[in-house]
Amino acid sequence: AIDVLLEQSGNLSSSRSAMNTATNFNSLSLQNSQPSSSDMVQQLYYKYSPVLMEHCPEAIVDAWIEAQFLDPCKLIPALIRYAQQMKAPSKDQSAKSSGQNQAIRYLEYCVKDNGNTDEAIHNYLVSLYAADDQAEEQLLEFVQWPDSCFDKKYALRICTEKNRKRVCVYIYSSMHLYEEAVDLALSVDIELAKENANKAEDDVTKKMLWVKIARSVIENDKEAAKSNGLNSSDNVSKALEILHESEILRIEDIMVYFSDFVKIDEFKDEICASLEQYNDNIEQLKAEMNDYTKTAEMIRSEIEEQDLRFDVISAAQSCELCGSSVLSSTDNDTLSDSINSTWNALYVFPCTHSFHAGCLLDEVSRHLRDDQRAHVEIFRRALEQQQQRIQQLERSNEMIQNSNTKVDQLR
Repeated sequence: AIDVLLEQSGNLSSSRSAMNTATNFNSLSLQNSQPSSSDMVQQLYYKYSPVLMEHCPEAIVDAWIEAQFLDPCKLIPALIRYAQQMKAPSKDQSAKSSGQNQAIRYLEYCVKDNGNTDEAIHNYLVSLYAADDQAEEQLLEFVQWPDSCFDKKYALRICTEKNRKRVCVYIYSSMHLYEEAVDLALSVDIELAKENANKAEDDVTKKMLWVKIARSVIENDKEAAKSNGLNSSDNVSKALEILHESEILRIEDIMVYFSDFVKIDEFKDEICASLEQYNDNIEQLKAEMNDYTKTAEMIRSEIEEQDLRFDVISAAQSCELCGSSVLSSTDNDTLSDSINSTWNALYVFPCTHSFHAGCLLDEVSRHLRDDQRAHVEIFRRALEQQQQRIQQLERSNEMIQNSNTKVDQLR
């Protein structure tokens, strides 16, 4: 039926014929609601929509909106053809007659009314907004819309090509690229630059961005004053406004950007305030140093007292873990045997609890991980070997002394 209509209308040579064909699209889609005929209707839409968009864009977009079963991605070729026709001068002005971009109207319906989340649809809508000089506000709203699903890198490239600087600033900001956002915003709007500087996540970055803003203001005003032969006092006053607004800059951060001939009286108050703050910081540091010195002296005194401290252990005092006398070795066949047999070590705590060194080591080892327990075993063996060497040296020294004694007796 659609092919016949197209032949009768002379391949859509007139807008009236095209309008009739679009109307029949609607009638056909409403009449054929059965699943078997739905696929055929869809194919007819996809096949003839590019031609219809050239001659009756508003009517065919109305038909698309009524036909809920259409895939918007498959209609992108028709939208592209329509967008190309909008750019190029043509004898048939039907695509431009309504005054509204029908491609944008349809994609806005898909995204905002129909909840479409396809990235290709969102990306193409961004490109259409960027190409339309009258749609910059719509583009700004769309890039800040929380439900938008466009590719930010693609949108940034498109907006850069179309010189949509303000939009690029918002995209940089959404990507947390605040330095790039501030650099670009300085060529667009100083207030936008301030807004993005305050979004920085750390004080170091925030201070750097505010220094950039202050420098830009000072240098721009300096050039303007020089070209107009005006006084540089306005330059200073604007910079001081930036200083107060930032709440993170100090006068010394921006002093280097002023002219050498600027009078110091113009920012005397700021210099005095900065010096007072430095003085307060010095006093605070002195107080902290005194506290640290007192703490160090207390620790040193406690260490000296520990060197002189001792505890008296009675013969009846027992190990808190094995129950035997703390002055004797243990009888358990555990890790403590090797420790207590090689060196008669014990631990006495200030609370008067006493432990065999080996018993304490066994208890601690129970709560260690396997790798930590392996390290303890390595250190234990090293201690045993060291103790054995000491004992061998002691026996050797004893034998040497005995030999020397016998030699002296023989003499």
